[in-house]
Amino acid sequence: MEPAALTESESVSMNPNLSRLTPLVSSTLGTAAALLLVAASASALGNWTGVTVLEPSMLSSGPPEAPIVDSDAVGHAVCVWTSPSMGVVFTERYPGATWSNPMTVPTALDGFSPQVAIGANGLVAVTWVTPGQEFNPPKLMASVRPAGGAFLAPKQLVSGVYVFDAKVDVCASGSVTVVWSQSNRIQSALRTSAGQWSPVRALSPLGLTSRLPDLAVNDAGAALVVWQETLAGGTGPGAIAAAYRPAPARSEFGVSQVVSAGTGAQTWSPKALIDADGDAAVGYLDGNHLVLAEKPYGSRWDLPQQISPMGDSVYSCALAMDADGDVIAAWQSLDPSNYGTVSKRTLPAFAPWGPVTVLSSGLQDASYPSAAIAADGSIASVTWTDNNTFAAHAALGRLRGAWTVDTIGTCWWNTQMPVAAGSGAVSVVWPMPTANPNVTKMVANAYTP
Repeated sequence: MEPAALTESESVSMNPNLSRLTPLVSSTLGTAAALLLVAASASALGNWTGVTVLEPSMLSSGPPEAPIVDSDAVGHAVCVWTSPSMGVVFTERYPGATWSNPMTVPTALDGFSPQVAIGANGLVAVTWVTPGQEFNPPKLMASVRPAGGAFLAPKQLVSGVYVFDAKVDVCASGSVTVVWSQSNRIQSALRTSAGQWSPVRALSPLGLTSRLPDLAVNDAGAALVVWQETLAGGTGPGAIAAAYRPAPARSEFGVSQVVSAGTGAQTWSPKALIDADGDAAVGYLDGNHLVLAEKPYGSRWDLPQQISPMGDSVYSCALAMDADGDVIAAWQSLDPSNYGTVSKRTLPAFAPWGPVTVLSSGLQDASYPSAAIAADGSIASVTWTDNNTFAAHAALGRLRGAWTVDTIGTCWWNTQMPVAAGSGAVSVVWPMPTANPNVTKMVANAYTP
């Protein structure tokens, strides 16, 4: 069955007799022209390769920890996840090729909560946490793999304290930036392109509870770190704060700033965005509304603007930005019965926000969207899961023009399907249930132009 096509200017009719989204085309467009539009937009796209099993048998009595996937500008995708038997597992997929045989990242057999990023020069960086034991304190570890080489000996960034929500990113020169939450503060470390690690530096102020960091780094090395901060002990509605580092990567982060508007609502789930020119943005939830604050390069933070409609009660969100500053935002909103709907909205650079497009159908209980856009803007994708049918869905398109929606596999309920994009290609990796309720498998699907 061909995927249905959506356009930026249309609303979506939820036809209960259809398993895919049906576009409601403006009455000014004739029926024949509408059908030609749908056919042309679908045929202009490529194909999904089908589900590839990466790890066939993982003991799990429920949805396991979500994998992490990243892609460089040409579509070279890398992925890590935690395996009960293999520790931190790494695999990759070059454009037009299949996924490599999964391997344990050296010395990470007891690791968990991994992160991965790939830079324009092919350098791959992986971080993970080791468990704390009586005579072996927990550690935050990092290892890099030069292009065409092997993983180097890992670097211990932190020891003796529990670390949460680590993030890693790589710029074109190969410099690696790592951020994490530790003892209620946001910390950072930098590995230069020459291979030297900097001392750990705190980005958030003392006296507050800071957590949920997110990180974005552009090719030039400019970086944005965002996080949620509340009064000590986690009381009060909190705020979203940001620290900005201009290029090159060896520069220092500036003093953190509060970027949220202080509406009195709880603020959470911050997402960091940065383009090739160093223009930055942060999307976050202000109560149950998705908002975006922007910072043009060399300027101050603008006041946040609401993205989601007033009637949407937003529960989770995902945002992505390409090198030109184009933004795609996706969110899950809940109705009074707590059934979920996934919608998207796009913001082309130097243009106003586009209309809201509902991606999930009326029969779905859609949850936990993920979003990605290729650095060159050639393709964008939003993925989500349907708790009613345990179906994994992916929407594809560009900021302007038609989008398609397809079912690409099965999934656990309420799980994320991480997605990455580069040069017209999309890679999705997620845990898939098996007939045995205590066993899951890690799978991938790739879209190739």
